[in-house]
Amino acid sequence: MRGSWPRAVERDGGPEERRVLYLGPFNPEDVVRDRLLPARNPAAYNRMIRLAEALASGGTSVEIVSTGVALQMGLGRRIIYRLQTRTVSSCQLTLLPGIGLPLVGFLCEPFIIAAWLINRLLFRRPSALVVYNATIASAVGVVIATVFRVPVVYEVEDIPTLDAVWRAGRGNRPRLWQIASFVLASRIQMWCRPRILVPARRFLDAILPRWALGQPVAVIPGCMNVTTARPALETLIGGTRPLRVLFAGKLEEEHGYDLLVSAIRIIASDVKHSLRIEFDICGRFGTSAAERLYKLPDSVSVRLHGFTSDDRYRELLELADLGLALQRTSGVFSGTRTPSKAYEFLASGKLLIGTGVGDLPELFPHGAVELVPETAESLAALLIDVSDNPRKYLGIVDTGLAIARSRYSYEAACDSLAPLLS
Repeated sequence: MRGSWPRAVERDGGPEERRVLYLGPFNPEDVVRDRLLPARNPAAYNRMIRLAEALASGGTSVEIVSTGVALQMGLGRRIIYRLQTRTVSSCQLTLLPGIGLPLVGFLCEPFIIAAWLINRLLFRRPSALVVYNATIASAVGVVIATVFRVPVVYEVEDIPTLDAVWRAGRGNRPRLWQIASFVLASRIQMWCRPRILVPARRFLDAILPRWALGQPVAVIPGCMNVTTARPALETLIGGTRPLRVLFAGKLEEEHGYDLLVSAIRIIASDVKHSLRIEFDICGRFGTSAAERLYKLPDSVSVRLHGFTSDDRYRELLELADLGLALQRTSGVFSGTRTPSKAYEFLASGKLLIGTGVGDLPELFPHGAVELVPETAESLAALLIDVSDNPRKYLGIVDTGLAIARSRYSYEAACDSLAPLLS
């Protein structure tokens, strides 16, 4: 690692009462439909609402702010969208005014956030501004907050480096304007010397430039409301039902989908286990060619759910015994992305099978199972062994659940964030 990064900010005795603005791509499902946005970012949505809930549980007033526009948004039902406010969980959501015209709405986004934020800072000053990732609009917000001397936290999350972008396949590669706008926005935000929040300690060197050294840093890999009391695998012991496996994410090689499909084919060739293991798969194919490539056998119960709603995903997560986080350690984004769903599986009392990306290696072997080697044969053998010997893995699930409570709970996240927001 180049240079000497500061240690993650130590926890204090608890957060003071604060008012925090949290700016990012937080778009509920009805907003995506109403404004004809091209896609929804569930990872950003879940990360933001959980961090906001964590702060709220510690007495901080959190207002999530979303612009609700995108470059490729469709021609909506209205030309002008008025300011909207609503309550999401324990937090207030403010959807800024917007223009429902393709391109025009996107170009007006920085001016709208500037006008709204200046008004807010003048008449109802927050304690801090947190921005999720980097866009031109968020960079404008960071500059304004810096001018008004409001503390800024830059949450660096799942953005590829330029080297990774150019090595990515065409289906995964962002467009030129996305690359240029991210590089420009992130540099502007870093120039303002914000406090830094990252999802994995090993990402610091990969994502942040040398001249950001010395900034306060907090590392929060997972943030979950841990309410599960017992591992799901307990109900599999001595029973007759099959093992239920959940895979969620993009259906592409970078996320290990090819490994999963090949493992399912291996299991399908085993008459006994083809009836004792079931799969639920959530996500979209990157290309139509990829969808044609990954044909699944009929002899194994595989349910393809596509891009599901939040409620439907929670139902599938509740039913699962085991969760897969198969992001490739050899992939182009292995150093700059972290599978947040892995921590969700832990907090939900599921057995986690994962790869050594992000900070996941610290969970192996006691809190999760590492897929080594990263082959379909190894994955199939692991799934068959869990199906045959669920009791053998109960200790791992219990440890994973205990780790989630101590490191990734709302209380832990709140304590870690508090020093950044002072």
